[in-house]
Amino acid sequence: MPYVCERRQEAVVLHPGSHTLKLGMATDDLPVVMPHLVARRVYDGEGTAVQELDQESEERQAALEAARRAGLGAVMGEVPLKRKSLVEDVERFNAHNCTETVTWADDFVWTPTDHQPSFLVGADAQKVGRGRGYRLQRPIVRGRFNIQEGYTMRMVLDDLHTIWQHALIHELGLTPSAQKRDFSQYVAVLIVADLFDRREVREMLNMLVREMGFAGVMVLQESVCTSFGYGLASACVVDVGDQKTTVTCVDEGACLPDSRVALDYGGRDIADWLLWVVKHWGRHHFPYRGASVEDPLDEMFLHDLKKECCHLHKARTANERTRHTRHTDPPAAHMWTRVDPQDEQTTQIFSFYERQPGQRTLLHHININQELIFAPLGLFHPDVLALPTPRGTMQALIAPLADASVNDDILPDLSASTASSKSQPRSGHAKGTLWLCFGLTSSSGYQPGTDTGTTGPASEGAPAKAAAADRALETDTPALLALHDAVIASLASIPSAKREQKKRLCSAVILAGGSSQFPGLREVLESKYATLHLLLQAAAAAAAADNLLGIYDPNHRINEAVPSSWAQEDNVGEGGRAEVSPARRGSSSTAACGPAVEVLASRRKDMELDSRFLSWKGGAIAACLEATRELWITAAQWCTHGERHLRERAAFSW
Repeated sequence: MPYVCERRQEAVVLHPGSHTLKLGMATDDLPVVMPHLVARRVYDGEGTAVQELDQESEERQAALEAARRAGLGAVMGEVPLKRKSLVEDVERFNAHNCTETVTWADDFVWTPTDHQPSFLVGADAQKVGRGRGYRLQRPIVRGRFNIQEGYTMRMVLDDLHTIWQHALIHELGLTPSAQKRDFSQYVAVLIVADLFDRREVREMLNMLVREMGFAGVMVLQESVCTSFGYGLASACVVDVGDQKTTVTCVDEGACLPDSRVALDYGGRDIADWLLWVVKHWGRHHFPYRGASVEDPLDEMFLHDLKKECCHLHKARTANERTRHTRHTDPPAAHMWTRVDPQDEQTTQIFSFYERQPGQRTLLHHININQELIFAPLGLFHPDVLALPTPRGTMQALIAPLADASVNDDILPDLSASTASSKSQPRSGHAKGTLWLCFGLTSSSGYQPGTDTGTTGPASEGAPAKAAAADRALETDTPALLALHDAVIASLASIPSAKREQKKRLCSAVILAGGSSQFPGLREVLESKYATLHLLLQAAAAAAAADNLLGIYDPNHRINEAVPSSWAQEDNVGEGGRAEVSPARRGSSSTAACGPAVEVLASRRKDMELDSRFLSWKGGAIAACLEATRELWITAAQWCTHGERHLRERAAFSW
């Protein structure tokens, strides 16, 4: 079909995320990025509650508070102590922090609602303000549809249709056809999560083809697109998004299903953790006590503070000085002091705005120091970011099939014995670790509620058996994995016999996602990653013994008793001498780090493309490749054959 070369200029690449929507033409250099939310006008009798992440109960809030207080010491232990005099200066300044009312900052433009539009999209929805008769709704949270009480699947799809159509027309400037008012002159590339729900993907494709009228569609997974965007065919992709983190191995352009690890924390949780620290830590008197990540404007402020100022350069604490900076020019949004990652000054005066509709703008000043390191360190101490839930570590592995009737002809038989044996961990290890951390499959390759079902004989009781497996897995609450543990867990899923494959993936770990851009994160991850490489040999030995990876235990992250023979033979030079990467010389963990480890920089120096757009750029590249010609599905094929045609054309197991 002529969609690859002849119509590449008409291909639209869509990458819907929890926080932002990235879209653009395949021939564009960079995508258009807009907040992925909509504000709908509230009529009489309707509530105005923000449709956000699931509201935590008081018990869970108290548990998270206790976990953060307990975990603060572990985070502080990784940061060198400051001089007492400097601590006193910080406390003295914050005890008398300056809050002033400003007039020159009132140029901030709230979204006008005098004409009472029925909905507002993107940045306009963010700036609508509280108490103005609009309800904010995010159709996607934690990478999944935000289906909850009062927010049904149909409402989610309506919001997605509204946001996407508005973006296509007003952001990209596309013109619907005059006759049918659809986009029949365009084709679409849809980028989905590595762990997805079949029903959600099916409904999005139905919306693109049947409702929006695209002439053809292609479905790709995020990790594959990320590797394409970076220019690699094989890599271990670490994608740290706003509300979720995924680690997936991609080999020769294909996602390895058993390597996928999904974690329910991301940049939003880091921002919430940063806000908690500055509010509750002893030497701070945070002036804006009402700040919350659930407020769109506060979220913008915290996101900018986290992006521009947080870092992991612990060496900056060596020579501490105090720098006081006061802005005099009126910026258009929140104000902060930009931090140079290579600057060794660690004490900073930050200024930011507090804005509320109908009120004067307040300008606050606060002295923040080590908290800028505490925030990203939460990636390696996930207990301070979020609480583990029965469906938290890998939701898609235990989510029930929403509409099993469509897949009745392809569901393999799942015996009760298989479900019980595979859901039980090895003795001496955390219960529930195997399924939820490693995504182990049964001998037939079936995982309940995921996209990894394979073709096989029909099963009359498949829906009931899937529900039974779901209930069995739901009884366990898995521990949240730290970022480096998740990388090890993903790589440990590769069979020990595939040594060359494992070496390729170890040497190319890609940091992607908007929340992976903290200066110093690459070096910290590489260091922690190297010290844990002995675990790979232990996992391989366990897999050879009983085809399980139960040796991994998140509560005991390093197995000191594992022999290093396998690790050493991968990196031997002439005369049997072990060769060490120059980047790792001088590291205390070099002798036991195993295969050469290279965490690739989140920003490539040879191209102006940062990690936020790697997945989108990879989808744009795939849309123009001759090799992807067979991945396209026409509108007629989808309307006639539906999922069966997707199963034949998709580059992944459906």
